[in-house]
Amino acid sequence: MTTAATPHPGQVSTQPLPRSLVPLPDEEISGYLLRLAHRLEQTPQRLAELTGLQSFGAASIPVRMLLRTSAEETARLARACSLTPREAQALCLASLADRYPPADVVLHPLPGGRSGLWMQQAGKIASLDRWVFTRPVRYCPACLAGDASELQQRHGGAWKKLWRLPLVFACPLHRCLLTTRCPACQQPIGAAGGGLISRPCEVLHPAQCRAPAGDSAAAHAARARPPACGHRLDTAAPQVIDAAPLTHALAVQQRLLALLSAGSPATVHSMGVHVAVAEYVLDLRLVAGLIRCTWPVAAALAGPAPLADALADHVEQRRRRQYRPSDHGHHRTAFAVIYDAPPTDPLASAGLFTAAVGILTGETGTCADRLEPLLAATADTAAWRAFAHRASATCSPALRATIQTRLEALHQPTPRGHNLKSDNARRNGTDALRAYHRRMGHLVIVPTGDCRFDHRHIPQHMTDEWFDESFPDLTGISAVHLRRTAAIRLVQMSTGGSQFRAGGLLGIPPGRVMSSTVPVRAWTDDPHNGARLAAAIDAFARTLNTTTDLIDYGHRRAALHGWEIPPDDWHDLLSRLLAAHPHTHISWWQDRKRRLASVLVWAAVTQGDHRLAPLVMAEQRRANQGKTNMLVFGLQQARYRARREPASPTAALISLLTPYSQQLAAKIDHGSGQ
Repeated sequence: MTTAATPHPGQVSTQPLPRSLVPLPDEEISGYLLRLAHRLEQTPQRLAELTGLQSFGAASIPVRMLLRTSAEETARLARACSLTPREAQALCLASLADRYPPADVVLHPLPGGRSGLWMQQAGKIASLDRWVFTRPVRYCPACLAGDASELQQRHGGAWKKLWRLPLVFACPLHRCLLTTRCPACQQPIGAAGGGLISRPCEVLHPAQCRAPAGDSAAAHAARARPPACGHRLDTAAPQVIDAAPLTHALAVQQRLLALLSAGSPATVHSMGVHVAVAEYVLDLRLVAGLIRCTWPVAAALAGPAPLADALADHVEQRRRRQYRPSDHGHHRTAFAVIYDAPPTDPLASAGLFTAAVGILTGETGTCADRLEPLLAATADTAAWRAFAHRASATCSPALRATIQTRLEALHQPTPRGHNLKSDNARRNGTDALRAYHRRMGHLVIVPTGDCRFDHRHIPQHMTDEWFDESFPDLTGISAVHLRRTAAIRLVQMSTGGSQFRAGGLLGIPPGRVMSSTVPVRAWTDDPHNGARLAAAIDAFARTLNTTTDLIDYGHRRAALHGWEIPPDDWHDLLSRLLAAHPHTHISWWQDRKRRLASVLVWAAVTQGDHRLAPLVMAEQRRANQGKTNMLVFGLQQARYRARREPASPTAALISLLTPYSQQLAAKIDHGSGQ
């Protein structure tokens, strides 16, 4: 047995190993460690210590290394295995990040000075972690057997990175579906254990099953660890795709694999336009959730019986998880957990992505027609609309516009005054609304019944007049939280439902809803504070009920979504600024200042929170985690400078934006454009 140098306890070795392996094409890090450990006749755990991927004596290899290793870990791995840094980085799924957003992650040190790292999705897109399989693992037996080379005959072929992606369900090279289970013990591959590699302290062939064999219950009772199954997965018979209808699914797989290839074009034709591959992947995610939520509406697009039946079984299993038992009865599982988690069964995946690709393929009108029955089936499902609102923010503009337009047509907002107490039919509807939200598990506020306004007439950031009159001596709570919570509660008064639904109607993300409503709820535990807030909200509601010409803030928010000051208007504003401040360096007032001014105009026209402006949110999504949002920083600096230096060019610009904002608001309200 080959013995490598032993590092001092608590340290890692950075010395090159006596022998190494060149990574195979598309090989992922766990498979590479298994093959190299087998060649060196070492356990995977020992090899991880020698390569610096695991500290000495740690219980397991962190699963996060499947997606990304830190710069130090990459350097140690490259030095120990005689690889280039690029070869070491290519072993992780983050090498696919530019085309596959779920693999785009960043690492952060643990808080409190603790050793270790934690991982976060770089784009801050919720729930994308479900779209990378860490366990169980799919595989192609023929690929694991390797080629005719001596090294692959001894140590097997590659465990491929792409097998970790839900979009990959078949092997075009061997024309077979991937499999997830061992043919001997029928257990999922890679599902046991808490680290990157199951049984890291055992020397096994890279293609051997590491699941526990025999009677695991009896072994546990005897306080003995059951041995590994040990079956050679590379000897299993592949599930060959022979039937003519299934060859269409194989063609879909070839198309998806081509998109993920580094040398392929950066755009793909979808819904009649060219979109970035990363956006197309997120389109598939959104459409896949819609297909499963409305199943069997899209059954005809899923392919022949084997594919449709497997997808139907998957959907039925997920729906059975909708209400799960708890200590206090049954509770409802979140929508995203049910319908956003991709299937692990390759046959169900084949049906799901065949249908999704079929919906997105073609011209815009054709794709919209295919989406129509699915959207109609779920237009009144609040959970799906909330999921679609979050997911569509990062998908392609074509799909986002189609979904928004069709949903607005299918789910009309409640007309003003439709929920008056004198309307008996509306009272019956309110009872139904209460029952619906209780069934969905929402925190419910039932409409008060006398509101002649709805969410369109409520400003996202409550007016200064209301705030100054209601809370002249505010203490103990942030004004931002109070304004935001008051707006949310007014929407709940008029429309009903949960605070998250109300926040979504105002354009407030769920995280911001929680960050404001939770501290306000604690603040209102004081009866005096609670009475003041309730009285202030009721007073504002009475004002809205008695106003004959309400402002449609919802229309303003929609009209200015993604809007920036046109270049001609900006040059006109700058010329007036230079007239008052002729010594201003105009080179400092180009595109960055134009975007900053656009946010200020948006906040003034919509009476919105500048932190939630579409341009600010888009900038935050583009910024790397941990980096400063320069647009927010610029806004803070501009407001501070305007307060401290009233005669400065910045203060003059803000003054010029006031009449500009008023004119723009009048144009939007009268339908004469932006």
